[in-house]
Amino acid sequence: MRGKIHSFGCSFSTRNLIPKGMFWLDILARKYEVPYDSWATGASEFNEAFHRLTFAMKDFKKDDLVIFQFTDHNRLGVIPNGYYITTAMLNNMCPNDGKRNSEDYLVGFDWNRKVGHVNKTDDEFMLLYDFANTWLHDQMFWNYWRVWNTLKFLEEKIGIHFIILFLDKTWEEVIHPEHYHNIPLFPLPEENNNFKNPQENIALNFFCWDNKGYAIGHDLNYKDVLGWHKDDGHPGELGNAKMVDFIMDHIDKVWPKSNPYNTK
Repeated sequence: MRGKIHSFGCSFSTRNLIPKGMFWLDILARKYEVPYDSWATGASEFNEAFHRLTFAMKDFKKDDLVIFQFTDHNRLGVIPNGYYITTAMLNNMCPNDGKRNSEDYLVGFDWNRKVGHVNKTDDEFMLLYDFANTWLHDQMFWNYWRVWNTLKFLEEKIGIHFIILFLDKTWEEVIHPEHYHNIPLFPLPEENNNFKNPQENIALNFFCWDNKGYAIGHDLNYKDVLGWHKDDGHPGELGNAKMVDFIMDHIDKVWPKSNPYNTK
């Protein structure tokens, strides 16, 4: 008998612009005929997701399905002046050309000043951005294994089932090969030459944006919806539906037939 779905992550695990009922967790819960709780929040980072997991796990029961989605590996959260912000907007808005005086940087900084009420100079924001991109890469092993060990403990002690999702491909550096049992893979277009095997991709950002029509930014039906922009890589209607297809296909192929989430 299947239990409840509990999910944790960033905006890729929230309903973003798409109509109600078309969010991938809505679809997945309908197909499994179970309720779900979504603990994800947009622009959040690893520590927030993990802390929410440790808070919510007191309510986990046998045969519940836990879905933990890692966000950008180099996303950092800080709380200046009592306001919680992360480097999400800085990482997205800052270019990769190395120009420290780019207007794109200033846009990201000004957004945090306005929305987060953060009274910091450009140089201070730059220090935060450099710290996140320099040091957080070295924290991936610890961050990943903290989640893995927690979920494995809950699996053994309570009887939950779990899958792990990732926003970026860099996390692949710290995943043990045996863990792919709990990690669905998402395809990429054949023309993407950055990967030897485009059918073995853990990154939701590549899956959504590189597949035509999977991301909101590709879907012209959303052009008049407040918040839409052409570079939005969040899953659109097709992307949400395809995420469910690949998650369920992975479970049906890899998990034993005795598992309540195997539909074959």
